[in-house]
Amino acid sequence: MALATLAGALAWSPPTFALEADSEAEDAPSEKFVDHTVERGETLWVIADRYGASVASVIRENEIEDSSVIWVGTRLRIPVPVGTDPTFDAEEKVDAEDSEAAEIAALLGRCEAELRAAHFEQALASAGEARDRIDARNGTADDPSRVRLEIASATAYVALGQNDAALESLGRALIANPDLELDPALTSPKVLAVFRVARGRATPAR
Repeated sequence: MALATLAGALAWSPPTFALEADSEAEDAPSEKFVDHTVERGETLWVIADRYGASVASVIRENEIEDSSVIWVGTRLRIPVPVGTDPTFDAEEKVDAEDSEAAEIAALLGRCEAELRAAHFEQALASAGEARDRIDARNGTADDPSRVRLEIASATAYVALGQNDAALESLGRALIANPDLELDPALTSPKVLAVFRVARGRATPAR
């Protein structure tokens, strides 16, 4: 199963609304651009999330044909929505003071690589290590790394025919981010089917 499943699964961003106060506002650009050089362990989701962009916009801007492959050293042009203020330089690495976050990102990167290679049981093992690190770091559910982790786990579970476990993982992802949506163009139909069930369970009856 391609990592495109994961990249698409994790591609969400809040909608932006433009208020046209005057002609000058109408002409104002809705986004600016920064350059980013891909480093080891990074995924399109990690890069886009760091700048407040969506994976889809990064793919479109850089004319990426296969979102499951991203090479170390590749220079990407990132469309950053105007009004956002990334708290780091475009070339800055993950905050050196947060080594735990870097280790979690590396574990999730390894998990995604194992999914690309169809090593689903190994991917779940890496996901388990990442889960332990996330729990030990803050013990909260509203961590973006947890969303990425749970979608990766669900993808592996679906591939192994363990839909009940996948449903639990996607349920946890929705707890972490109730507005989570999966991109149907990039996500496996089987994962989408399980996600719809999880979404139905997470939505209160009216």
